Amino acid sequence: MKQKRTIGILMSLGALVVTACSSDNDPTAKSITVNGTGGSSSAPSTGGTAAVLPDAGNADAGNDSSVPVDAPSIEGVYTDGYFEQRITADTWYVDVSVFRIKLVNNTEKFVIALNDSKNAYNPNLWSRFDWATNSNNVLIYCQTAYDAATEQEALNTTPANAQDLAKGCDGFPWSPLTPIENTDAGADAGP
Repeated sequence: MKQKRTIGILMSLGALVVTACSSDNDPTAKSITVNGTGGSSSAPSTGGTAAVLPDAGNADAGNDSSVPVDAPSIEGVYTDGYFEQRITADTWYVDVSVFRIKLVNNTEKFVIALNDSKNAYNPNLWSRFDWATNSNNVLIYCQTAYDAATEQEALNTTPANAQDLAKGCDGFPWSPLTPIENTDAGADAGP
């Protein structure tokens, strides 16, 4: 029998209800209610960022079964001059490479991510992405770690030096991230 995939979103009186399941009769369906107006929530939320559902179906996440509660403050679709990059609440896509975000630090401006098992380079290893803005207020980023053996090793990686745009990314220049208009996005980056 063919399974139906359903995702429901209901907004009512300022509350957001999201339900996702793999079939209509799936007992493992997840549901979350978030009230963005300061009321109660069935999942934690910080800094006004909506909570993210557990990532129970991601076999690539190793022993980590959840995604971050905070989303990167730079969520969006960009080009680095070579590839389209899409940054979501739980994933950083670089062209066809996928990095599952496990830790977000918007104050220090970095994320720690698990490289997807299907990535051509360094599958199942860990990455650290640092970001900043240059003197022209252009968003820039550096993939500081790309082959760390553990999440902790990626976290312990020395941050990129935003004071040295020419060589502060482990001896290389930082890369600019130029926003792409929504109508142009999605053709190249990630699923």
